[in-house]
Amino acid sequence: MPAASGHRIVEGGTGPVRDAVLINVAAAYRGLDGDVRACMAAGLGEAAAAIDSGAVKATLNC
Repeated sequence: MPAASGHRIVEGGTGPVRDAVLINVAAAYRGLDGDVRACMAAGLGEAAAAIDSGAVKATLNC
């Protein structure tokens, strides 16, 4: 992913690139053991909250 796309995401951008990032992060946060739907739903919520709250931006010092 180009740096500009990453910056757009942490700045609150929406769209298919953010969606793809959220799906990947959700799988990484929660894994895919057991109830995949529940794991992905929880992971998507956590990933979106981390981005939307500014935590990702603060961590990356963007």
